[in-house]
Amino acid sequence: MAALTRTPAALVAGTLLSTLAITTLPAPAVAFVDPADTVFVNEIHYDNAGTDVGEAIEVAAPAGTDLTGWSLVLYNGSGGAAYTTLALDGVVADQGGGYGTLASNLASNGLQNGSPDGIALVGPGGVEQFLSYEGSFGAVGGAANGLTSTDIGVAETGVEPIGGSLHLTGTGDTYGDFSWSATTTSSFGAVNAGQTFTTDGPAVPVASCPGTLTTTAGTPASADVSATDADSAIVTIRITSAPVAGITLTETDPPGTARLDIAATTAVGSYPVTIEFVTDDDPQQTASCTIAVTVEAPPAMVKISEIQGHGATTPLDGQDVVVSAVVTSLFTSRDVLDGFFVQEEDVDADASIATSEGLFVFCRGNCPADLLVGDLVEVRGEADDFNGMTQINASPSAGGVITTVSRGNALPTAVEAALPAGASTRAEATYEPIEGMVVTFTVPLVVTEYFELARFGQLVLAAGDRAYQFTHDNAPDPAGSSAHLAALDTRRIYLDDDNNDQNDAISDGPGEPYPYPAGGLAVDNRVRSGDRIDELTGVMHWSFAGFAPNAWRVRPIQGRDYTFTSTNPAPAAPAPVGGTLRVARTTSSTSSRPSTRRPAIAARAARRAPSTAAAPTRRPSWPSSRPRSSPRWRRWTPTWSASSRSRTTTAHRRRRSSTPSTPPRHQAATRPSTPAPSAGTPSRSP
Repeated sequence: MAALTRTPAALVAGTLLSTLAITTLPAPAVAFVDPADTVFVNEIHYDNAGTDVGEAIEVAAPAGTDLTGWSLVLYNGSGGAAYTTLALDGVVADQGGGYGTLASNLASNGLQNGSPDGIALVGPGGVEQFLSYEGSFGAVGGAANGLTSTDIGVAETGVEPIGGSLHLTGTGDTYGDFSWSATTTSSFGAVNAGQTFTTDGPAVPVASCPGTLTTTAGTPASADVSATDADSAIVTIRITSAPVAGITLTETDPPGTARLDIAATTAVGSYPVTIEFVTDDDPQQTASCTIAVTVEAPPAMVKISEIQGHGATTPLDGQDVVVSAVVTSLFTSRDVLDGFFVQEEDVDADASIATSEGLFVFCRGNCPADLLVGDLVEVRGEADDFNGMTQINASPSAGGVITTVSRGNALPTAVEAALPAGASTRAEATYEPIEGMVVTFTVPLVVTEYFELARFGQLVLAAGDRAYQFTHDNAPDPAGSSAHLAALDTRRIYLDDDNNDQNDAISDGPGEPYPYPAGGLAVDNRVRSGDRIDELTGVMHWSFAGFAPNAWRVRPIQGRDYTFTSTNPAPAAPAPVGGTLRVARTTSSTSSRPSTRRPAIAARAARRAPSTAAAPTRRPSWPSSRPRSSPRWRRWTPTWSASSRSRTTTAHRRRRSSTPSTPPRHQAATRPSTPAPSAGTPSRSP
């Protein structure tokens, strides 16, 4: 109906003295309320005398209706914007006549006091009702954007007593069967006073569908839909909206359920798909729902160098990306593929030495079970950085998709990694331009530590000779020791296994071999300090380093030989140490008096001596004036240096006057004192 307005006119004693002008204004948007609604707002309280309390909104629906996914969006009539959304959930119980109610309570002053304000009831298919109190208005934004509210016609003015509400009364089973009543005692969560639900004729089915379904062109998707009917069965489920190539509906078990399928061939676009459910009543009853289907364009293929960028972190953080690259190394967790490294083929590498051509793909729960080194794969996922390592998150939560394109491809050409490096190999920036890439160390590397071989499957290698403690060849000197450690930090690198598991050989065994030396650690197959490996090749990874913070390490390439040349064989027998050994006789007696048995012992010895020789005079082994007592012992046990974590052992001291023996030499590099993590693997792969 057109709106009527009057031009200003003078009224004298109720008589119209000027010409009445009638102007037709543009019609507002259609008020959004359907009298046939079976799910509807049933009770409201928003204002009372004093501080507003007990504010709530109640929804009525057929018994068995699952309101999970429904919501109440609250709108401010001044400006028309939404200010709060209340999520609904739960199945409506039968409170009489096949209907029930569900109330949403608000905090004090949580519901605005009108003049006007409104409530949009939003279901899986969109807005079901848009009601308001103390006037009507148009919604701006939110679910009801562009809709005009329907005024319920009654209001609370702020003088009503606490405990009242506005609610529907009457008899029926749809919104149009009832009318709004002024403030009376509230009954949130129960059928209103003066309200009776009836089910004259067949019950109306209740549909359940997701509100949206989004996928990417080339990636299929599906969603389950269903409907229930209180007094009959669903016999037909069909799409009633315009047909779209690639969008189909298949009925499933049990009856009343179906699956909406979006094929990989579906064109990019947005499609509102309306699904109708039909009962076998006479007359037949129907219910519908609409799913907003969106098929997005796939992200453009990018080069790994674009993801890596020129800095320490990816410039594409959080973006959906797709790369095509060759698998160079596999990474497991408890013997299950957890991620892998990829690198651009040589022809696709850029010309910049500052951008890496490799990165890590985290795919936990989404990794191809048959993936092999040399596979050419297309990987879609989210670009990000984890613990300083640039990666693609291709896990299910990131919508990851991994497709094997071909197998048996040649690995990219390895780049030379300098060692000694220009800075510490425990500094992230040192090898940042080649992180995730296949690298080769052209200088021979020697084993300088194997302390964490059993626990973390790693060795510390060094360019040049074995690493010794500074004081092995030098007098103690703090400045000299610091310089020694700084130099050592530039010439060592970790050779790791294919995981971050702890005690992998025993926890995933028994019988699982240690990764090094080749063939597995055994009594007759050992790796010793000083053993050498030439042309070490693997993938450069910035990752967890056992007891210490992150450091650069080489991950093995499956199928490559990591054999060490023995340059420090174990001796067949200990070398002679020279010197003499004197053993003093001791006794367990703690008496301070000379033994009264000594003369008798001497007499027996004299009787046993030959008669032709005089018995020798035996001198006590201690002065007669010194009381006997047990020797005093002082035991020194191995300790750990707090600054370097190097184990140093002090020999036993037999008496307080003894000089301690010289600590043995150690080949192990000093180790930071950071404690080891408590778990075998990080919560997420690097």
